[in-house]
Amino acid sequence: MTELRYEPDKWNQNIFIRKSHNCYSYALNLIEVKRTSKCKKKKTVSKKNICLRKHPMDKMKQFEFHSCSELISSILEEFPKIKKVHKLTLVPDGYYRVALFLLNRKDHHHLSLNDFHFYRQDSNGYWSHKDGWRKATNKDKTGKLITDPESVEKKNNSQLCTYFIFPIRKT
Repeated sequence: MTELRYEPDKWNQNIFIRKSHNCYSYALNLIEVKRTSKCKKKKTVSKKNICLRKHPMDKMKQFEFHSCSELISSILEEFPKIKKVHKLTLVPDGYYRVALFLLNRKDHHHLSLNDFHFYRQDSNGYWSHKDGWRKATNKDKTGKLITDPESVEKKNNSQLCTYFIFPIRKT
């Protein structure tokens, strides 16, 4: 089992960390001081003043339609120590499991026509996530602890892209 602890306060207490970090940053266990500082300089965190969050695609492509294969390739290129695995692959010491989903949007209220979402499995065995600027949590929309991200995302009509193992990053 992974050593990565579920620590929502680290992501939720500082409004500028919360607004500038999303599910991808959360899955990476990566709080970027520079990203938080840029968000803080906006002096307001209203919905109109969106702080830019990390995206698995390069800046040129992040606002286009993307596929699972493009997202996976971009992630593996940026972080070569991340490994694509099967859902039941044993997690070696120093790593933790992550699931990536793709949701196709039917509206034009989002920055792209489809969106990604990451979940990570913490040392307590449950899965946790951070939905955009919202708070990190290990519960689904009904308040139940997440034991299987596939069952949560099935309700959202999302497509499972893959499972990964990420190396543990100390923050």
